Amino acid sequence: MKWTDQKLIYNLLSSNGGGLTASEIESQLRRAGLHRRLSEMEKLGLAKKVGKRKCTVTGRISSQWFADDSPPKAQLKKSPTHELRKLRARVEFLEKENEMLKTGLQKAIMSHNHYETN
Repeated sequence: MKWTDQKLIYNLLSSNGGGLTASEIESQLRRAGLHRRLSEMEKLGLAKKVGKRKCTVTGRISSQWFADDSPPKAQLKKSPTHELRKLRARVEFLEKENEMLKTGLQKAIMSHNHYETN
């Protein structure tokens, strides 16, 4: 699933502290093809490219990616429609993540209650 991949990448970038190349992300998550999600995440404001360096996986000079937790930059003036689409996509991403967490919590509670009654 696209948004699940985005969540995995975002969590990795957020916890990493430094930038990662697309190949390093794929290597650490042990999943091929995740590089496609990076440009989508960049459009959603979830990831950003900052500089280039030698990739530890391929040995090539590659862009490094960071989780984008920063507020939108004033110099990047986009149309209000573009910003609204971007915000709606981010809200949708967060709502899906929230729903997954709720479902997981409900399952854990049901499992715990079942365990206590037996």
